Amino acid sequence: MRDDQVNRSDPDIPASSMALGVRETMGDAESASVMQVSRQGVVFFVNSNMTRLLDLCREKIEGRPFEEFDTIPWAKGIVKLLVKKMRKHGRPFEITRHLIESESGASAYWRLAVFPREGGRFHVVVEEVTEFQKLRETFEKFVSREVIDLMLKTPERDFLIPARRVVTTLFGDLRGFTAFSATSDPARVQSLLSDFLGAMIAAAKAHRGTVDKVIGDGIMVLWGAPIESETHALDALRAAEAMQREHRHLMKEWALAGVTPPPLGIGVATGEAMVGNLGSGQFMSYTAIGHAVNVAARLCGKAEGGEVLVARDTADVALAQHERSGDGPPPLLKKAGEISVKGVAKPVNVARLVWSDEGEPGDES
Repeated sequence: MRDDQVNRSDPDIPASSMALGVRETMGDAESASVMQVSRQGVVFFVNSNMTRLLDLCREKIEGRPFEEFDTIPWAKGIVKLLVKKMRKHGRPFEITRHLIESESGASAYWRLAVFPREGGRFHVVVEEVTEFQKLRETFEKFVSREVIDLMLKTPERDFLIPARRVVTTLFGDLRGFTAFSATSDPARVQSLLSDFLGAMIAAAKAHRGTVDKVIGDGIMVLWGAPIESETHALDALRAAEAMQREHRHLMKEWALAGVTPPPLGIGVATGEAMVGNLGSGQFMSYTAIGHAVNVAARLCGKAEGGEVLVARDTADVALAQHERSGDGPPPLLKKAGEISVKGVAKPVNVARLVWSDEGEPGDES
């Protein structure tokens, strides 16, 4: 790395043990530069990557105080500060730097971390983490921290490359919102949308969903991508119920403020879809396309306010997943017959997710 790189960084010393979610064992990776330090602060091992990073042979590093090598151009003096924090709190600390080559404009992210070991020893690890950072920047607005951590534990996979996956898709939008927005003050519309979408996104993430997109007053959420899930249909129904409950609370608040609250309709379906970064050179986004995705969107359009329409095969999958997982009470569904939807040759067999206003599941029938 070169001294003429521009240092554009995150806050100097984030108090985070694994801010990028990289495995602590990353020192074993071929790309990592590793320094092992004794309790007394003396270097007793460096790998070949670290010798190249410091531009010194191993014999001139091992047996010397680590402070003598706290000279990385983009992090001078930082190792000593991180070690001080690590010893005080007993856990790893790190920094991540965004470096830009002044001549070529090439961009890269580098991470420097210290890890406590037994007997007061510690490891200093330096590694380029550009791909990890790109992954985080792509998905952090759409999925929970839990999902991102799972993704970062499988760095060999490129989650953006389109692939066929079995996913459960949820669409939700507000009934009559177009008419409401046409006759309402823009500031009030913006405030209502912010409340609504904030609650829906939180509910989706709380149930391990991936927020695919927000379109006006609508939301699209995936389960089973980017991380495969053995409870994708069950989680989607849990999220749908949570969304309706949260929206009912919002409607009460809006009514008290003198606003006629638009109700929420939701559609859910499961099936194989093409999932990944799709689009053109001008615009790319992570999304899913396929028959089941279209069915979920059509069921959302058919759902009444306050209703969750679920493709019958999704309901069956969710019940089977619940039986295997034993996670909480089973979702309760009522048969809703067959519904003809636009773009689908055969009528869709549908169930309706039910629950009571008091927060307890309703009676199945």
